[in-house]
Amino acid sequence: MNLNATLIIEVLSFLILLGLLVKFLYRPVLGVLDKRADEIRQKNRQIQESLSRAEDQRLKAEEILAESKNEALQIRERISLDAEELRHKIINQAKEEADKVLSSCREEIFRETQKLKEKIKDEAVDLSIKAAEQILRREFSPKDQKRLIEELTEDIK
Repeated sequence: MNLNATLIIEVLSFLILLGLLVKFLYRPVLGVLDKRADEIRQKNRQIQESLSRAEDQRLKAEEILAESKNEALQIRERISLDAEELRHKIINQAKEEADKVLSSCREEIFRETQKLKEKIKDEAVDLSIKAAEQILRREFSPKDQKRLIEELTEDIK
């Protein structure tokens, strides 16, 4: 019976120790572990939320970047078109100015040519008159000379 009493005492001691361990060690450790698990879950939720916000911000940044690229392309096209238009305008203005200068030069050349023709004509008339006078003085009488000069003058005009 001794063995049975020792066994009972040992079993009772074990159960008391087990009860004390459960009450003072197991439950507080479970509480700490549950608390730690809750903290980890909460941190995971926060991380997931942060990742979700970061993904949203990345998507928004990509949209803004795409819009910026489109705007840059549109601005580039506008600038290119404006530059082309300005180039044509400058070329047309240069052509117009060149045409004006050319026209002005042609008019000036025509006027100068007319002046020179008139001057040559006047000089030719003067020379013809002088030559005719000299010839007529030698061969004609003053009356014949006058008549011949008038006829020559009328023929030249």
